[in-house]
Amino acid sequence: MKYKAILLVVLLALCIGINGAFAVDGDLSTWYNSADNEVRITSTGALVNTRTDIEVATTNDTVTVAESNKTFLPNISSGTITFTLPTAASGLTYQFSSINGNNAAGQGTIILNPQSTDTFVGCVNSGTTSTFTAGDDLDSPGATGDSVTIVGASTKWYCVNRIGTWVDGN
Repeated sequence: MKYKAILLVVLLALCIGINGAFAVDGDLSTWYNSADNEVRITSTGALVNTRTDIEVATTNDTVTVAESNKTFLPNISSGTITFTLPTAASGLTYQFSSINGNNAAGQGTIILNPQSTDTFVGCVNSGTTSTFTAGDDLDSPGATGDSVTIVGASTKWYCVNRIGTWVDGN
């Protein structure tokens, strides 16, 4: 009986002592799954990606699923940069924002090239119905500050937070 009482006191002391070590709502525990990506776990167990990877792009790029949540910064003053996108899927998100563009026709153009079965939705600035069909590119003349975030869903890329001029490239 004496040992049970001692064990109970020890367990109670441990519970009281450890209580402050547990997270409460709003606290975050941080861990890193690579040198470039920080992930936090909230006290409710939700995973939160708190760091966005950034890539300054000066040449054509094939975007991968693993790069979801990445911000691409096309840095061009002439020519084009084409970003070939993966197949649209729920959970994929990419941002493109020109940092050194040029408004001249045919110079500094940013091209987002989807897979042949994917369609852009809500991506043009006019109030008219989109002319996009499956496989059509989304283009910007690349003016500094032109920006768009695309969010994937089955066979669709939805444009959100669009700034500047974006057009159906086909």
